Amino acid sequence: MNLRIGKATVNVSIADQDMGGEFPGECCWNLDVASLRRILAVFPKLETAAMIPDSIGDAIEHYDEGDDIPETLDDLPEDYILSFRDADSGIFLVAAMGAIGGEWAVSWEGEGEMWFFHDWDHATHDAYEDGKTIRIEIDGDREIRAYIAGARGAIRNGADIGDVCNELAGIVEPFRERFGYEPSNMWSGIFEGFTLAEPANV
Repeated sequence: MNLRIGKATVNVSIADQDMGGEFPGECCWNLDVASLRRILAVFPKLETAAMIPDSIGDAIEHYDEGDDIPETLDDLPEDYILSFRDADSGIFLVAAMGAIGGEWAVSWEGEGEMWFFHDWDHATHDAYEDGKTIRIEIDGDREIRAYIAGARGAIRNGADIGDVCNELAGIVEPFRERFGYEPSNMWSGIFEGFTLAEPANV
């Protein structure tokens, strides 16, 4: 599907995938090297913030003995796909796409597509340009808004409502521990005025 963010249109592929993690929202964002070079040309400090060297390090594990081992993006072909198993990295990179504009492509894998739309909402509303990098500001109210957007986006995209509600039930205690209060208005926020006819682009 094609989603808009800022000045950009992003072709997004979503796959429900068991990430084998212990925390809700664990995911993997996948981008080609050409896209990453394009982003770093405008936001060079994202190389560290988005943990691009770590992603290259993960890619090295798949190289055969005797191959030329890549050390930087310049050592990889443009169509090589790097994976970022960190939600914030994906949020930073997608927000950068919105700031730069044009057309892009990205794929996302995670346990429940609600988390994709949750992260997309943070990239759209909470990430911002700061010189040569992208930063993100999140508080309890912003997190509740992203949960609502995530649930709505997933349901509109065909996710089972029961599965989405189970995902959200699992974040109540972590939310309380992190922000110090209950996300009590989350449930009403999801369904008040909600219609399936609206586009999945949240």
